[in-house]
Amino acid sequence: MYITNVQLPPEAVFELKLVELTREGMAAKVIVEENYARPVSMPLEFFIRHDPKAIDRNLGYGMEARIVAGGRVLFNTTRPVPVLTRGNPGSVEIVVVPVR
Repeated sequence: MYITNVQLPPEAVFELKLVELTREGMAAKVIVEENYARPVSMPLEFFIRHDPKAIDRNLGYGMEARIVAGGRVLFNTTRPVPVLTRGNPGSVEIVVVPVR
């Protein structure tokens, strides 16, 4: 999902990452990444496949997202959105904001 009602360029790609978090809640390492070419409408429903064995219930995890086009980041998350462990849900809504 993104905040503004702008039309994305045809070469836009929606990049999504499941990341392990530091104690401060920032991305430490990428667990899995998926890209969706040419997102045509928002909000975008997505699913990211991961190996459940790669998830340590004692650690924190989050989702990061961004929309890129022509080598330039147009929209991104400001912080990872917590998921999966430590009482966080398995599915989340992610809001990306314009990059200035």
